[in-house]
Amino acid sequence: MDCGTHTRNSHGATWIFTLFMALLGVFCILFEPGFGHRLYALPALCCDLGLLVVVLLVADCAAPRLSKVLRLVLYVVLYAVALVDVACYVRLQSPITPIWVEVTLLTGWDEARETLTSYVTPALLLSRVGIVVGLMLLNVAACLWRERLCERLPRLSSRTKRVGGFAAVALWVACTCFSYEERVYMYYRVVRQYDELEVQQIRDFSPKAKYYLPVWRLAYSLSEVHQLRVTRLALEKGIGRAAVDSCDFTSPHIVLLIGESCNRRHTSLYGYDKQTTPHQCAMAQRGELVRFDDVVSSWNVTCESFQYMFSLYTAGDTPSIPEERRHWYDYPLFTELMKRAGYDNLFLSNQYVLSKGESISAYKEDVFLNSPRLSQAQFSRRNCERHTYDEGLIDDFRRLSDPAAPHTFTIFHFLGLHTQFRERYPEAWNHFKPADYPRTDLSEGQKTILAAYDNAMRYNDHVIARIVELFRNRDCIVLFVPDHGERIFDHGTEWGRNLSWEPDDVRPQFQIPFWIWASPTYRTRHADLWQCIRQSAHRRFSTDRLPHLLLHLAGLHTPYYRPSSDLLSPDYDEHRPRIIREERNYDRLVKNPPK
Repeated sequence: MDCGTHTRNSHGATWIFTLFMALLGVFCILFEPGFGHRLYALPALCCDLGLLVVVLLVADCAAPRLSKVLRLVLYVVLYAVALVDVACYVRLQSPITPIWVEVTLLTGWDEARETLTSYVTPALLLSRVGIVVGLMLLNVAACLWRERLCERLPRLSSRTKRVGGFAAVALWVACTCFSYEERVYMYYRVVRQYDELEVQQIRDFSPKAKYYLPVWRLAYSLSEVHQLRVTRLALEKGIGRAAVDSCDFTSPHIVLLIGESCNRRHTSLYGYDKQTTPHQCAMAQRGELVRFDDVVSSWNVTCESFQYMFSLYTAGDTPSIPEERRHWYDYPLFTELMKRAGYDNLFLSNQYVLSKGESISAYKEDVFLNSPRLSQAQFSRRNCERHTYDEGLIDDFRRLSDPAAPHTFTIFHFLGLHTQFRERYPEAWNHFKPADYPRTDLSEGQKTILAAYDNAMRYNDHVIARIVELFRNRDCIVLFVPDHGERIFDHGTEWGRNLSWEPDDVRPQFQIPFWIWASPTYRTRHADLWQCIRQSAHRRFSTDRLPHLLLHLAGLHTPYYRPSSDLLSPDYDEHRPRIIREERNYDRLVKNPPK
């Protein structure tokens, strides 16, 4: 359709836009270690770019001036974001992420100017950033000389134009169909701002391209930052509302050990044929430690597991509670209640660390720990550095603990058995070898991973034993609970966590070890409570109800306490559904009927 000379010029500008944005997109896909698979990213690029071209061509005919402004805005945004993203890769070895966006939003103008001055150097232009700058300059030249370039291009016949147009449309339709699921996933994740769980509840998505372009990484990061701020504001709004009626300080000293990625089947405490937890086994044999038989984590991801473990919300509450209290962050954090009651709260983590002078931690997900206000409301003190190995937390405890405090609550959060298992223990703890595993279905490399996991478990047991000894002569009770489990070649040749609902995948990821240890003094002074703990060892339990158990041990009275969620209460509801990932009933899924 002929819309006049002005429109034809606009069409030419649109095709130049298409060419250079395709080149920019291909560069970002091929030369940046992106979030997704490159093979799937290229059709996604064709789909997204084709949609932009349709919008611009329609604007060329309907409103040429608007089309010109729209192209200019797209040029500025897409090139600027690409430059920043590539520069981040070159200087920081990381793309645009939510944590960097959060840092940027919290940075003052003077600090930002100093950072730019130190980062933007001539050497940066000699890196991949220079390629983007060069492409941008060529784009500017092509736009300025558009008419001259068009004159030199060969004239195409009407038939060639029709065939080319049909081929382009067919390619776009094919790429759109190929990447349809990717686009729907992005729509829910970025546009609708659903979290990963909400998206997976709609459909079992398996996105492969994901945030494949810098502009999508920025959009995702802005969406995540917005959601985190909503959550943080809700939590901060609740500071001070956590009512504490009274506290008996039943347990003067309480220690909570939070493990990382502990597969219950790989602990000798639960019958594993390798001696991975000899200290825990010895404590159980001496009658100091009570092992619980049937405990599951609410999540197989650390951040969500932490949120449910700290909040007085329990999974499955949503249908029966008012609209204003439908999320975990609408409830108080039990750590705030403990501190308000009079406990001296010490938080020692080898993952979630709030560095000196910063208002965010290195983990964007730990929103209830990121805020200085929330951290101050929950903890008296906390460490500010991570360690290569978890044993470093013991030195932090000696430095930060208050020996004179009459009532203390201490949390040790391990890095434990997180992903790179071989990096979780010193060389001297390389006890198990691949030759110790006579499994013909596993390769030598897989046996090496398996041995490293068991070695990390054995070192973790050593750290736990050292911590327990710190409290042996106090009136103290110690609880051990991991954030979640881990798949370690349990039912095949795969390892690592996933979103599968297959029972053989669910069990190792959600079924976790859980035990309670008490010092000799504690067992003597609280004989009835210790007996109650021993009698509860066979009850089924889930980590989202842990706060109610801890309130019982503290003797803390609050309107938020629910006996039906307290493992030690005579009113405990053992048959309450154990909901995992806020979606499915664990016991129905793995066919584990109530006793």
